[in-house]
Amino acid sequence: DGKSDYVAFSANINYEKSFKKPGKLLSVSYSFESSPDKQNSLSGINKETVINYTPYTQRSVENNKDGEHYFQVDYINPLSKKHKIELGIKGVNRNYDNNSDFYRNDSLILDRNNDVDHTQYILGAYGVFTYKMKKISVRLGCRLENEWNEACRTTDTAVSVSSRFTNLVPNISLFYQLKENSKLSISYRQGLRRPGIWDLNPYV
Repeated sequence: DGKSDYVAFSANINYEKSFKKPGKLLSVSYSFESSPDKQNSLSGINKETVINYTPYTQRSVENNKDGEHYFQVDYINPLSKKHKIELGIKGVNRNYDNNSDFYRNDSLILDRNNDVDHTQYILGAYGVFTYKMKKISVRLGCRLENEWNEACRTTDTAVSVSSRFTNLVPNISLFYQLKENSKLSISYRQGLRRPGIWDLNPYV
């Protein structure tokens, strides 16, 4: 017998400032996201179904709590008809709390319990330069990111993990104007994928 409860919540606020110069723009944004969930499962073997076996019941309760904060500033400035720059910074703070309790015959089994707290900080900055000719445009950019992770796992013993990563992520795009409403493009870019709490703490 099992039951799962899941909710999701998000909120954001944005501010944009335009200038007399066409295409020049400054934007600031903040957002918060949270999707806590709870899982409760009950299983067991009773004496009526198995011969010569001690009947039992077992129950597991898992609580996941999280909160993600995003802050971003973007700036766009067309220097001329042919040149444009884009600059920005972004900060992310993620907090995950995963708690799993295991019971056998209503008794808490300590060595089967699991508690993981994970905090992640990300600070990134990017820059993009665009050069436009009559039919060809070139877009060059890169993003520099610094990431800090602090995690603590508690069962019968405690384990702490701390890590820090720095990544430089480039991207380049070429555009060719075929017609007024048609464009051909080729791009190269790299991306980052980060594990979620379901990857870091697989639940058995």
